[in-house]
Amino acid sequence: MSKQATPVELIGEHCSLKGCNQLDFLPYLCENCGHTFCGQHRLPESHHCKPKTVTNTTTVSNKSNNTLASQPLPTCSKPNCRNISVTPCVQCSRSFCATHRNPEQHSCTKQEPEKSKKMNKPKTNILEKWVNKFQNHWKTTEKSKTATTVFHMKQKSKAIGNPEIPVEDRVYLYITVDTSLKDSPSLSLYYPQYMNMGQVLDKVCEMVGIINRNHENNARKLVFLDKSSHKVIASSSLLSDWKKPGMLSLTLTEQDSSPHMGYEK
Repeated sequence: MSKQATPVELIGEHCSLKGCNQLDFLPYLCENCGHTFCGQHRLPESHHCKPKTVTNTTTVSNKSNNTLASQPLPTCSKPNCRNISVTPCVQCSRSFCATHRNPEQHSCTKQEPEKSKKMNKPKTNILEKWVNKFQNHWKTTEKSKTATTVFHMKQKSKAIGNPEIPVEDRVYLYITVDTSLKDSPSLSLYYPQYMNMGQVLDKVCEMVGIINRNHENNARKLVFLDKSSHKVIASSSLLSDWKKPGMLSLTLTEQDSSPHMGYEK
C-alpha cells in the first residue's frame, strides 16, 4: 500500500535540484528553466540553471497549405513587466509572474463580490452553536500548527552550521535569548546529534557574547528551557534524544531556583 501524503506535504513542493529535494512551503519558480526550487537554490547560479525555450505552436490551415504559427505565452499583468505569468491572484483574479504574484507586489485591488439577496435563515439551536464553535476551534488549531511548520521550514533553510555534517545527523535548533541576559536576535542553528546540550550551550554563549559561569559554584546557572514543555533540559542530554522532523525551540535563560522549574531528561 502506497503511503499517502500528509496535509503538510500537500502545501509546498520539493526542490528540483538533484541531491536537495527539500520540501518548501513557499517554493520559487525559476523563470529561466521553469523548475521550482527552495529558498537556498532559488537563484540561477545556485542550481546550474539552463534556460529553456518554450513556445506554444498551433496548426493554422489555409486554402493553399498548413503552417505552424508560434503563439506567445501570456505575460504578467503588472505594467512594464514582460515575464511569463504563472499564477492567478486570489483577490483580483489576474495572472502575474513569480515576482509579482503576491497582492502587495502589484497594488492589488480586491474585487468585491456581488451582494446576494438576503435570505431568512432559521435560528440555530444550542447544539449547532457548539458544533460550529468546535469546528472553528479545530480550524484555528490546524492553521496554527501549519503556520508553525512553515516557520520552522523557513528557519531550517537559514540555519547555520558545519556543512560537512551529514543531513541525517543534523539536529536543528531555534534558540531565543532571554532579554534579561542580553538583547540578541534569535538563532537558527544545527549541530550533530552526538553533541550534548552542555556543549551546545557553550557554543551559543560564545556566539552571542554571554559569559558562561556554570563551572563556578556560586554563580547562577545558564540553562536551555524547552518552549513546548517549559522545563529545563539537562546539560548531559544528547541532541539525538531531541531529534524530530521540525526544529527544537529553546530559550537560553538563567535557572530559576523556584521548585516549579523542573528538568526534562
